[in-house]
Amino acid sequence: MSEESGLNSTAQSCYSTALSIAREADDRGMFGIIQRAMSVQALRMGEHANASALIHSSWRSLDPNATPAVRSFVLTQRALVHALEKQRDAALRDLASAELAHNDAASISGLFNYYPRAGLAYQRAQTLRALNYPRQAQSSFRESLRNRPRHQKAAYAITQAGLAESLIATDDLEEACVHWHIFLDHFPGRHSACAYRALLRLQRMLSAFPRQRQAELTIGRAEEVLGRLPRAMANEQTMTAP
Repeated sequence: MSEESGLNSTAQSCYSTALSIAREADDRGMFGIIQRAMSVQALRMGEHANASALIHSSWRSLDPNATPAVRSFVLTQRALVHALEKQRDAALRDLASAELAHNDAASISGLFNYYPRAGLAYQRAQTLRALNYPRQAQSSFRESLRNRPRHQKAAYAITQAGLAESLIATDDLEEACVHWHIFLDHFPGRHSACAYRALLRLQRMLSAFPRQRQAELTIGRAEEVLGRLPRAMANEQTMTAP
C-alpha cells in the first residue's frame, strides 16, 4: 500500500522488515515473494541493476518444492528484467516456463497457490513490449483485461493505459485514444503512483500529435483528471515518475 501511494521509503522499510521475518522463520517461499515485490519497486524507481539482483536472488531463494504459482510469479518478473536487459532468449524462456508453471497451479488450492491469469498476462505484455513486440504485447494486454475483475479499479485502469501505449507503438492512434479514455474513466480516486505515472506518460506520448483531434481531446480530459488530484499527491508522485 505504501509503494502504491508513492511512499517508497516507507515501502522499503516494510519490505526489509518482512524479509527479516521470513528469514527468521526460514520461509524460503515468502522470502522469494518479498524479493520479487522489491524487484518490481526497484524497476518502477528506475533502479534496473537492483531490480535484476533482487529477482535473481528471489529465484535462488525458492525452495525446490515451491508451488507452481510462486514459481510462475517470480519467473514473470525475471522475464521482464531479462527483456529490459536485452536478453531476448532468456526472457522468452522465462515466459514459457512461467506459463507452464501457471497451468500446473490451476487445480491447486491454498495460500499462494494461485497466480491470477490477469497478472500473468499483464507481465507477459510488459515483457513483450520491452522486447519491441508491440502487437504481441497488445494481445496479452487484451487477455489481461478479459480476465481482470472491474472492481480492481487501479489495475484495470493501468492495464488499459498499457494497451494504449502499445497501440501508439504501431501507430494506432485512434484506438489508443479509446483505451486512454477508458483509463481516464476508471482512474482511481485514491493515491495510485502507477496510475499517476501512466497519466503523465499519456500526456507526453500524445503531445507528439499536436494537430490530431483525438489526441487533443484525450489530453484535455487528462488535464481535467490531473487538475482534480490533490496537490500534495501530484507533488509527491512527480518525485518518482519516470
